Amino acid sequence: MSGPPYELIIGIETHVELKTESKMFCGCQARWFGAPPNTLVCPVYLYPDLPKGYQISQYDLPLSVKGWLELSSGKKVRITRAHLEEDTGTLKHGEDAGRRYTLVDFNRSGVPLLEIVSEPDMSSAEEGEAYVRALRDILIFSGVSEMRLEEGAGRFDVNVSIRFQENGKTMWPPQSEIKNLNSYQALRDAVAFESNRLWEEWRSGGDIRTRTGKITVGWSPERGRTYLQRSKEDVEDYRYFPEPDLVSLAPSPETVAKLRETLPEMPSERRARFVTAYGLSDYDARILVSDRALADYYEAAVKAACRIRAARRTRPSHRGWKGQRLVGEGDLRRNVEERRRPRSDHEHARARADERRGRDRGGGRRGHQGEPRGGRRLQGRENDRSRRSRRCGHGKARP
Repeated sequence: MSGPPYELIIGIETHVELKTESKMFCGCQARWFGAPPNTLVCPVYLYPDLPKGYQISQYDLPLSVKGWLELSSGKKVRITRAHLEEDTGTLKHGEDAGRRYTLVDFNRSGVPLLEIVSEPDMSSAEEGEAYVRALRDILIFSGVSEMRLEEGAGRFDVNVSIRFQENGKTMWPPQSEIKNLNSYQALRDAVAFESNRLWEEWRSGGDIRTRTGKITVGWSPERGRTYLQRSKEDVEDYRYFPEPDLVSLAPSPETVAKLRETLPEMPSERRARFVTAYGLSDYDARILVSDRALADYYEAAVKAACRIRAARRTRPSHRGWKGQRLVGEGDLRRNVEERRRPRSDHEHARARADERRGRDRGGGRRGHQGEPRGGRRLQGRENDRSRRSRRCGHGKARP
């Protein structure tokens, strides 16, 4: 199956609500999702008769510029800037008896928002998804944001354009900006629909042939299509002006260096370490690191098991003790102590009866879940011995 007759070009603006307790310029709670409408509003943002009519944004004076993010494929996506601004309120559209209406909820107004703007370096919806997934992992691991997509704490504005050859010329029609996508599925579906719509509009001789600026569209997952919101304004239409109540901010190189030293281990670094230090497959490492809490729990469990294994080397072995599942260190310690407790005559007799029943069903004492010792399961566990040793810092894995 041949691909589309055009080259797809994608740039993404990622909007990230910061993980803060309060809003940007007042003491109202920042965790707005689920709160009753208009209950998290200070006079700073809402007078009874006049809501604040503008948004404070760093925009062209950001603290971070000219960055990049490397995808798992090795491709680097350039990042133009990352700037802070206030989040906006939410609009609820409805219809009653044939009349349409819009309700305004100011709870989200003023929540600290980080906007990360990429260059148009992505050429497929799959690359766009890989980019936002990798970016989300970094933001969560660094503690910047929880990126709760289902709550609107992470949203994507995707700029879509197509480029193709026509009559020996390179054609690059005006782009569309798809606003407020909050799921990976929406990103994939919306990009596929809008890029094909641009192509069909060009072929049919539509407005795209004469339009000079880009348009803003929304995405309706119910209808599976985009819809026009507005023609995109130019920069001049936003009427930027200096905020008179804020002083300039210029962090020193020393401050930046100190902040950089406090950054935690990034997801890509942790995945690589899980593979080399613990002998995990790349797939297993990715599953664990996809959730920071799960990755932390795994490492804590491994360290606890290693401490117990080190302690066991100085004690008599205890037959039948298994650590096949991840449990707390206290549970394992109680297991060991239970095995060390002297058995009663009744317990000895029951253990010998269990062993006889095991020999009658297949010979020899039984291994884990009924497998004979020396059978296939035990052999697999023996093959994993070197990997377990490496997890605890002993020896190397076999090739």
